[in-house]
Amino acid sequence: MKNFISRFAGKKIILISAMLLFLPLLAGAATLNAMLNVGTVYPVSGGTTNISGSCGTAASYSAISLALIQNGISTTLPTVMTTDTNGSFTGTITFPSSYGAGSATLVATCNRTGDTINSPTLTFAVPASSSFGLPAYTPSQGGIFNLSGLCGPSNGIGTAVLTLNSFGNNYALGTANLTQTATFSYSVTIPQNAGVGKATFKAACSNGNTITSATNIGSPAVNLFAFGSGPLPGQSTSVSGSCANASTNQNGTVSFSLLRNGAITNLPGSNNFTNNNSTFNSSVFFPSSVGSDPATFVVACPNGATFSNVIMLGAMAPVVVSTVNMPTGGVAAGHGQNSTFNYLVLAENQLPRSRAARYELQVAKELL
Repeated sequence: MKNFISRFAGKKIILISAMLLFLPLLAGAATLNAMLNVGTVYPVSGGTTNISGSCGTAASYSAISLALIQNGISTTLPTVMTTDTNGSFTGTITFPSSYGAGSATLVATCNRTGDTINSPTLTFAVPASSSFGLPAYTPSQGGIFNLSGLCGPSNGIGTAVLTLNSFGNNYALGTANLTQTATFSYSVTIPQNAGVGKATFKAACSNGNTITSATNIGSPAVNLFAFGSGPLPGQSTSVSGSCANASTNQNGTVSFSLLRNGAITNLPGSNNFTNNNSTFNSSVFFPSSVGSDPATFVVACPNGATFSNVIMLGAMAPVVVSTVNMPTGGVAAGHGQNSTFNYLVLAENQLPRSRAARYELQVAKELL
């Protein structure tokens, strides 16, 4: 009996020891609050990146398993890492070469404890576009046209060089910067000397991908275009012209904008309508914020076709006020109470102006 008890006691000790070894596994596994650090949240299929994280000291010298979760489907990665004495780990992983585009989460499992660590949302880029996204209307000589596309995997870093080939001639249209998801949307000006007829748009992406689309270039969308006066920031001016293809542009809305560096700024106006003959005579306001740098003025006809004209916005014209009593000292010394002269001096020293405006100020002073 004594020997039986002794043998049972020995097995009991072994059993208790085994239970103590597995207590960490028996505890409920949890998703740790700590974030799994990933080198980029815009990974590329087949690309590599560095990761790091911590399972805590309870999982020291533990193997780490990795998986990508997308739309509820788990894809195990072949990379296996091991934590250090503090439960921390770091290393490099390779993403599957044919992983689907869209959002995913990288999950690290601490094998000793069963705890998991999640990455921020990862966004895998879709493959490059085979063609541009083009507006519904036909591009025209001197018109504005928006080119959009997707250069494919690039980590969201790079550019797309845009060109137009027309009857064997290549025209540079501009360079678009890619977004974080490798897309671009850029408004270009169709050269006025591009031939009417078949042509090809092309985007040469910095990651080596190329996007092309065939198109047809039409004749200018607006005829007899004219400004009533030189446009000035902070002022309105009349704009007139006749939209081509009269049957599709009668009694419709005309809109106006400025194009700079591929970006469009809409301009407010009044009487923005065509008549039965598809002509318009509108008043367009140029806000002070548009500045005086060169820009491309854009007319959009009712059928969507556009016409453009490169303009140099003049400086804000100074307003001469002759009823203000100015002191005789300072800039007005020697001119007594001649308030008109004083105000012109202030205008000359304080207001931005073109060479023509400076000349007009000087002539006005000499007449006083």
